[in-house]
Amino acid sequence: MIIQLDDNHFHNLDEFYCTLGEEVHGAGGYFGRQLYALYDCMRGDFCVKSVSELIWKNHKRSKKLFKTKFEDIIKIFEDHNIKITLE
Repeated sequence: MIIQLDDNHFHNLDEFYCTLGEEVHGAGGYFGRQLYALYDCMRGDFCVKSVSELIWKNHKRSKKLFKTKFEDIIKIFEDHNIKITLE
């Protein structure tokens, strides 16, 4: 599964997690609201074993907004061998 995120669709971390959850699980999809939940989900505890790539459009805005959390999020994807494309 390829996840595509567009930074223009969220404006804070809560909205990011909501957008990510919906990208993976469909409308209303839940993905947690913190880094630990993201890690658990990517580990496969919530049926996310099939994610192979993340394409993050307009990522520079998130990098500025999320500060160090942005790098933490990227690291979680990298730790799970998910290809990351930042546009």
